Amino acid sequence: MEPSTILLLITICTVIVIDLSGIIDHIKQWIWKFTYRGKREYRDYELKPLDCSFCMNFWISLGYLIISGTWNLGLMTLSLFLSLMTTVIKDILMLIKAFCSKIIDVIYMWYIDE
Repeated sequence: MEPSTILLLITICTVIVIDLSGIIDHIKQWIWKFTYRGKREYRDYELKPLDCSFCMNFWISLGYLIISGTWNLGLMTLSLFLSLMTTVIKDILMLIKAFCSKIIDVIYMWYIDE
């Protein structure tokens, strides 16, 4: 598989895990509970780079490029561009999900009417 394709797949996976799954919020709450042991009420905080899809995508992509031996300026620039586009990719994924849900609703209503 081409390194550019792998970078895109890394970005999509990073966006799904960081921005859409909610796992990072659970990790942050667990860290808060472990740290303060109920002595303080939970208050949201930043846990960079774990709660930043831009940051995580950049570091994971950089690690991939170095470990795979495919690092070059073009792929590094693509990695930075994909990191910048994580919010747009998140919106595109949510749009695809909403579109699929709407199609299922239409099919379901068509099926029920018959």
